[in-house]
Amino acid sequence: LAMLQAFAETLSFEGSTDLSAALDFTLFLLHTEFLASSSAATCVFLLSDGAATWGPDDAFALARRVAAKVTGPVFAYRTGIAGGDDRKLAQLTRELGGAVFSVVGSSEVPAASKAHRSRPYLIEKVSVSDAPDASDILIAGRPSVLYPG
Repeated sequence: LAMLQAFAETLSFEGSTDLSAALDFTLFLLHTEFLASSSAATCVFLLSDGAATWGPDDAFALARRVAAKVTGPVFAYRTGIAGGDDRKLAQLTRELGGAVFSVVGSSEVPAASKAHRSRPYLIEKVSVSDAPDASDILIAGRPSVLYPG
């Protein structure tokens, strides 16, 4: 058993993500007797690259399932590792009232670990003063919220 544990600790699990199963297990945990009796607001932290290589991967369907059982937002973290699906993470968190935070280096961990504590500003309109033609303003990524800091 000790040899098996030592070997398992050398493995790096990547390339086989069942995002649907991970979310289902999270929803199961949220509704255990211990957590269901908690009066604290529920939010979910999704530590995934978002690239579903197994199971259902329709972000809209996943978001609907989660929204039916989670009362708070879902937050995800982008690490900058190649092969992830940043668009899926953005879509899931946008649909579920959360956000994706970028953590591409250890210096960004302290700020990202607290970012979810502040409620975001909802983006309703963007304008630029002194712009010759304000109809040409584009914002990448379809952001819907802006977090302080």
